[in-house]
Amino acid sequence: MPNSIKNNLEILIQSIDKKLATSIQKHLYSIPKIKSEKIALFKDCLRSQQHDKKAFIDTYKLTSVQYNTLKHQLFKDCIAFISSNYKSQSDHSLRYDIIEFEIYLNSGLNEKAIKQLNKIKEIAIEQCDFITCCMVQRKAIDYQVFHNDTKKRELEKASKELVHYHALAQNLNKYELLADEVLNLHFQFLDKRILERDEFLNYLNNDLLTNKNKALSVLAEFLFYRIHSLITLGDNNYTESKEYSLQAINCLRENESPYRNDYYKIIRTINNYLDACLNMNQTAEFEKMFDEFTQQYKENNKLPSRFFQTSYFQFRCSLILNYIWIAKEKTSYHKELPYLEKTFFLYQDEMIPNLKLDILLGFARHYFMNGELTKADEYCKLILSEKTNSASLYLASGILLRGMINYDLGNLKLLPHIARSGKYLLKNRNRLFKLEKCFLNGIKKIKPYDSKISIEKSFEILNNKLQLILKTSDGSAINNKIDITNWVKQKYQTI
Repeated sequence: MPNSIKNNLEILIQSIDKKLATSIQKHLYSIPKIKSEKIALFKDCLRSQQHDKKAFIDTYKLTSVQYNTLKHQLFKDCIAFISSNYKSQSDHSLRYDIIEFEIYLNSGLNEKAIKQLNKIKEIAIEQCDFITCCMVQRKAIDYQVFHNDTKKRELEKASKELVHYHALAQNLNKYELLADEVLNLHFQFLDKRILERDEFLNYLNNDLLTNKNKALSVLAEFLFYRIHSLITLGDNNYTESKEYSLQAINCLRENESPYRNDYYKIIRTINNYLDACLNMNQTAEFEKMFDEFTQQYKENNKLPSRFFQTSYFQFRCSLILNYIWIAKEKTSYHKELPYLEKTFFLYQDEMIPNLKLDILLGFARHYFMNGELTKADEYCKLILSEKTNSASLYLASGILLRGMINYDLGNLKLLPHIARSGKYLLKNRNRLFKLEKCFLNGIKKIKPYDSKISIEKSFEILNNKLQLILKTSDGSAINNKIDITNWVKQKYQTI
């Protein structure tokens, strides 16, 4: 059974806020003849992020079957209580407003129904929830709220409104589907050398992206900019990606609504902006916007949502590790590293694929940069264990960095294996480019019995080949990720 399934109860309890936890605990105490071990299990999961199954079983003298049954029952109890006391954590919930509207319809209270209808539509339009607008408008028409002689014109107006809501819903749906498609694809690129690059860039010719006026609502316009930012980011065009990200952020800022929570949209778009800044070494602009990124979280961190917590953590962790790599010196962010490393392993199964590998690479580089080579190698192995991950740039970076690490460890006998297995993996993905092939072939030739002069010459030849490749083909993306050429230069300039 996967760990993520085994730990469902722990994840659920850890995700709730203190107020709700207290309410659940009171509820459990109120259940007649409840087993004391069930309350103890709840408290233990709430208190500790690493629940000790063996210790709990030993303390309460349970069999494995009894323990699993207890966990299942407690999980069901928690879900039942949360469901009955659920409050939306994102947009203003219209659930009860719609119920009230239907009560008025069924009771023939048409004037009240119309008033409630207008209230629902006003809020739903602010939320860009045009499907709800369609649903309540359709019901109002079907229940003949407008069907009498004095309201014939209102019926015609209502029917035209319904058509308009359908158009808005379809328009937004098209942008959402396109955004999902581009997001899933852009992980696979992030490198100008990829043969399918032109096919990816062809998304810019999609009719929805040719003119922002094609976007008929606030969220459709936001997605217009976001999709552009993802495509340009996937093509390493950081200047344009940064600009489109900023336009997407401003689109939401200028159209704020008390009924719509744009927190997640904003922080992931700020993440793209900050990523572009780091790739262009614009640390001053990064620091300015990073403060706003942190402030966004502080204003919304009361949301009792595991999803929001995980999202913020993975964005922040990735950004800090990349900033540290670029700065190449002690920063104020270094003090966060122990917490980030510990927390990463709690959230890793829920992370976005490319960010998970980016974070693993970030820790590997950090330890590599600080001379903790064995720990750096362990993180590279974790990267390479993600063979089904579509973010090939990070897999390639992990392979090459592992070669660098093991050379520095003196594991020269391991280099041929690293080179062969790395080339095989990248070739199968159609991602074995000239730079990667040249580097792996270069380190494979270095033997344990070679003299220092011979090794120095090998690295000098390798550097000349790499520099020529960088001049004739764009391998800057992977070179920036792990600083291959500087490492190679150091090997023949310092021996």
